[in-house]
Amino acid sequence: MTEPLISPHSCIGGTPAELLDRLAVSELCKGWPVYRDAGEWDKFQSLFTKDAYVWTTWSGAQPIGHFIAISVIGQQEKGAFIMHRECGTLVELNPETNRAVGTMKTTITQRFKSQDGCEYDVDCDCRFLFFCEKKRGGGRSDWKAAFVKLVYEKDKVVPVNGTSVPIFKDEVLAKFPTGYK
Repeated sequence: MTEPLISPHSCIGGTPAELLDRLAVSELCKGWPVYRDAGEWDKFQSLFTKDAYVWTTWSGAQPIGHFIAISVIGQQEKGAFIMHRECGTLVELNPETNRAVGTMKTTITQRFKSQDGCEYDVDCDCRFLFFCEKKRGGGRSDWKAAFVKLVYEKDKVVPVNGTSVPIFKDEVLAKFPTGYK
């Protein structure tokens, strides 16, 4: 989908037009945590091409419309408490093809309650990869995400009140990949 500029520093410096394009893609990436966490679904949808796909571990590959629908259900009907914190974003740009890859380091926090009533957060450090294209129309050019892939790197459990911690049995944890233990 993308062909980044062949340069050791295609995410730093460049012409004024390249800087503006990278800024636009970076802002697009940062829209994910802001709009998704606030439930601003129209603004969230505006970040994507009409035929975009999103791939996360909890959803698998989904067309953007379906991903939004299942996210709304999780947020509004199931009460999922999930927060995304952007920790840094860089963009590799290929101005010749009007394509770019935005990499956004993020921590995702989700709140849980164990069977014994212990509340805890799970913090997941991850990388979002936004495969973007510059779309022209209506007298302007806008960057849109055509595909987003989420890569989880590690998790940690954080007790909410600090006085009790959840217990996870080794045989239960053994069923999960290393990054989920």
